[in-house]
Amino acid sequence: MIIDTCTYVGHWPYRKLPCETLNEITEKAEKRGTTHIVCTNLNAIFYIDTMEGNREFYEEFKNYDGKVKVLPVAVINPNYIEWERDIIECKEMGFVGIALYPLYHSYSLKDDIAKKAYKMAGDLGLFVKLDAGFENIRQRNPLDVFKDLDSGEIVELLKSDYRVTTIISSTFLNPSGTMGLTDDVRVEALKRDNVFFNMIYADSYLGGSFEAHLKDFTPDHLVYGTQAPFRYMEPQLIKMFTIEALTDDMRDKIFYKNLIDIIN
Repeated sequence: MIIDTCTYVGHWPYRKLPCETLNEITEKAEKRGTTHIVCTNLNAIFYIDTMEGNREFYEEFKNYDGKVKVLPVAVINPNYIEWERDIIECKEMGFVGIALYPLYHSYSLKDDIAKKAYKMAGDLGLFVKLDAGFENIRQRNPLDVFKDLDSGEIVELLKSDYRVTTIISSTFLNPSGTMGLTDDVRVEALKRDNVFFNMIYADSYLGGSFEAHLKDFTPDHLVYGTQAPFRYMEPQLIKMFTIEALTDDMRDKIFYKNLIDIIN
């Protein structure tokens, strides 16, 4: 079993992506042995009413009959009117998690409204996904945001009394703090057993070696993700089978065991 915790459908407004539909992304995933994908509709991030994108995704998901199991994640904007109703509707439609995008929706994870959405998701049995960013900041369109989700915001959310299953995605896992997540994020995450980081940038030139992350974050807090279609799926998969420090048990935890509860 392989769970890809970071995939998307829909249109990215700043450049053409190689696949934009659910059938296209699941076809790619199936060819690479992936059994489950956590998937979000990009359109929902940019619509004034995120639910228009979530409902688009629901219609696509409802008519999907492929072999790869899709774990749909709804985009929620707690700055928008009646967002509480939106979360409930998404739960009823079969979404298994919500994604928060404060950089695109003009709020901070430190705000009470963000913590309220975080808590409500947990109360409804939904996990929360936080995408730190989508593309390298040096390559972004001038109309895109020019910062990533910072450590302070994530720490503030993790320090709250709410123990919601959380996936932190698409960031440098970098305890040194030179770029990406600083050590205080790791410290807060390790206090809980349900905070996970996907390893998309874990062996980047800024993020350090994957072996270091196995030590700093432990396999219990790492999950597999590809960030497709922004990035190719193959390098992440190859990485999982070529890193000597990974034992079979570690690999299974990262591939699926750490998140087995969200697919049942």
